[in-house]
Amino acid sequence: MTFFASYQLFGIEKGHLSVFDHEGIKAGDTFHFYHPDLTVGVSSIAAISSHLRSFNRGSNNAIGGDKQDVFGGLIFSCCGEEFFGRPNINSAPFVYNFPGVTLGGTFCCRVFGRGVLTPYVKESQEQKAVQCCVHTKGAVYLIMSYTPSKTI
Repeated sequence: MTFFASYQLFGIEKGHLSVFDHEGIKAGDTFHFYHPDLTVGVSSIAAISSHLRSFNRGSNNAIGGDKQDVFGGLIFSCCGEEFFGRPNINSAPFVYNFPGVTLGGTFCCRVFGRGVLTPYVKESQEQKAVQCCVHTKGAVYLIMSYTPSKTI
């Protein structure tokens, strides 16, 4: 079984890490560090909003040139209000671009993402190195749309 745990780092001394609640950490464990950056976060929100705006303008299907209508969305997100200092910051890109469209989802206060999908699948070392986790201030959006049938 693969899992992802977060620990708060409170110091580095002579090449040794000091973390709160370090139970379960063993010598040789691999670490990934995340340092939150407000400027990068705000820039990412603007980029997501811009990308979602392309759907709002009635994006055309590349194959047939048909307009796709957005009828709903899902968001999987960590609460970002405390970090960004703005209420509803996580849902804002969707809500501003699709006013009145139903949005559902879940909010959490931890890292989330895909680990091993099933205990029966053997992953290669390369696959194990590429885990898909979203950091504690991240969001994943799913836009549901359809292409209306053409009337003849």
